[in-house]
Amino acid sequence: MHPFLKATPSTMATGFDLTHYTEVSGFLDKSGQRKECAIIHDTRIFCDSESARDSVLAKLAKIAEFAEKEEEGTFSFFVLKSLDGDDRMRYASWEAFETHQDSKQLVELWLSSKEEIKSLEGRTYVPNMKGWLSRLS
Repeated sequence: MHPFLKATPSTMATGFDLTHYTEVSGFLDKSGQRKECAIIHDTRIFCDSESARDSVLAKLAKIAEFAEKEEEGTFSFFVLKSLDGDDRMRYASWEAFETHQDSKQLVELWLSSKEEIKSLEGRTYVPNMKGWLSRLS
């Protein structure tokens, strides 16, 4: 394993994800058609306390319900909780991504969680026609 761990990172675009997660809410591939998405956006949310994290996760569950029912271009909205000590979303197009990011529900989440969220980071990936994803931001 040591030679593999030493040699592999130079060939990877994103590095190893050695974090352990459990599913909290959301959906994967709501159409069931396994369509290629145009964008994947990973967001990691860090909270000041366990109770703040539970509150944010409950709010994200409501956003996931809305996205599944109302946002045609949001293919997946998968909320995961880190077991080590945070969310994955896929979109049909850049326009679908912007529609979701500008939605009243998501804006209300951020505004109502300012005291609970310590920090936030996001990465956007797009297909590179090689079976892998290229990091956009």
